[in-house]
Amino acid sequence: MSDLIVRRPPYCQSSGTQRLVNHGYLSLARLAATLLARSPLVRSVFVRRSIAAGEAGFPWSDIDLTLILHQHCAGPDQLGPLFDLNRKVRRLRRAFPLVGQIETFTTEELPSWLLLEPARESYNRRAAILLAGEPLSIPAISIPPENAAYRFCFYLDSYVTSAVMTRNSRNLRKFALDMWSNAGVARGLFAEPHITRREAAQAWGPGAPRPNDQVEAIVAALFDTAAVLHGEMLPPLQKIEAPMQADVVLPPSLATRRIVLVPSNQPGASLSISHPSAILFTPEALHLYIRFTNPFLFDLLPPHFIDLGFKRPPVSSYQFAINRWRCGILARKPGFGQAELGVGPRTIVYANHAAACLAESRYPLSITAQQLGPLASGQHTVDDYFRNHYAEAYSLCR
Repeated sequence: MSDLIVRRPPYCQSSGTQRLVNHGYLSLARLAATLLARSPLVRSVFVRRSIAAGEAGFPWSDIDLTLILHQHCAGPDQLGPLFDLNRKVRRLRRAFPLVGQIETFTTEELPSWLLLEPARESYNRRAAILLAGEPLSIPAISIPPENAAYRFCFYLDSYVTSAVMTRNSRNLRKFALDMWSNAGVARGLFAEPHITRREAAQAWGPGAPRPNDQVEAIVAALFDTAAVLHGEMLPPLQKIEAPMQADVVLPPSLATRRIVLVPSNQPGASLSISHPSAILFTPEALHLYIRFTNPFLFDLLPPHFIDLGFKRPPVSSYQFAINRWRCGILARKPGFGQAELGVGPRTIVYANHAAACLAESRYPLSITAQQLGPLASGQHTVDDYFRNHYAEAYSLCR
């Protein structure tokens, strides 16, 4: 079974102000898609997530687009059109600040990506809206519990912490609902995550965070979900009574981050943490994150963390992370998915370093971006990257 992404109305038919907001966002998205589809590389353009689901909220929602490209874009005949398309995206984002993440996939990359991200792509299969170009078929792929757990953990290392630090209850509630929905898939409660957050809140029931809830209440609901998921998928950990902290050079960004563990029964303790590089976890949330999202963090944990009962993830966890980090979408992250250079090229280089270590039956330990070479340095402009480094980065993808 598969669904065609076609020119269809938003998944959630709404009324009143919400309908007007959705219509306005879709009109802007169609204008952006028309401009981008003029590139000879672009096969299809579709809009996804909140706008496709009919849940756009002005002025908070971004217009998140996906471009399907005709060619693999790394050959000498394609780099010119790709560079031109990248510059058009950057100009478009300056003219329309509501334009958010623009993902780019080639037709050759899609089959492996759909296998890597079935939980994520189930949203697009059911709700994305074609804005320009040819329809795209997305197969319905069974979502393994491990992949749904990965999608739960995906929000932990930046999105959740940023929302807590800025006391952004609106964003935090969005993340909590998406995370709960993916946790439900991992636990076998339903086959696919809910498309809309309204549906997720209804399925969650009385425990779901409400729109007027304070940050502390949403944090508690979110980390309670982590505790339940952890209890069904991983062995128990020792409890902690007070926050614990450790600084690590976190792969694959290789930025120095402060890992902060807060007690599972006192998640509100996270609200007292104000370190600019902090990532907030309960022990159970961190254990899930290491097992399903970033196993390379395990060897960087200090002994007093390990002593809580953390176990080394299986080799399959490392391979899954490497495969995600070597997808061509990351080579095209600069200027497309992120306004600046970002960490896409560094992620690819780190993944190849990690793969080489595992091939020698050893686990990669701490390393700096400088040690990984010029492609990982992050000192390039977007223009310089596409002119002189993109082909190398893409050649390292799998």
